[in-house]
Order: sequence, then C-alpha cells, then structure tokens
Amino acid sequence: MSLRLDYAAAAPAGMKALGGVYGYISQCGLPAQLVDLVYLRTSQINGCALLHRHAFPRPAEGRADRGKAGAGVRLA
Repeated sequence: MSLRLDYAAAAPAGMKALGGVYGYISQCGLPAQLVDLVYLRTSQINGCALLHRHAFPRPAEGRADRGKAGAGVRLA
C-alpha cells in the first residue's frame, strides 16, 4: 500500500489555486450533474480511495441515482 501525499502541506499555493478553480466551476453555469460526473470520472482515473463519496447522488439537491455499477473499477 502506498502512502498518500499531504497536498496542502506540500503545496499550499497549489491547493489555493485548485480552490479557485473549484469556485469558478461552481458558478460558471455548467449543469451541476455534469460537474459531478466529471469529478466522479476524475476520481476513478486517479484511483481515489474515497470514490464512494463521489459516486452517490445528493437527494437533497434532486440528483438522480446515476448507477454505480463498476464505479471503483481501475481502468489502467
């Protein structure tokens, strides 16, 4: 098992920049469901250990279940 890097400690300026990107994406007008799917796919590609947090819909926001079969499958 590999150790995970503490990104905030290693590159605080990079984390601040990513926060800015997230803020922009949140208000740019893209549909929230599309943004969620992009985050889900990015997490799959990165082998995210917390993929289950990205894979479940947020019922309070009216998001439909998008089918999670194979959500944790590592492709490469």
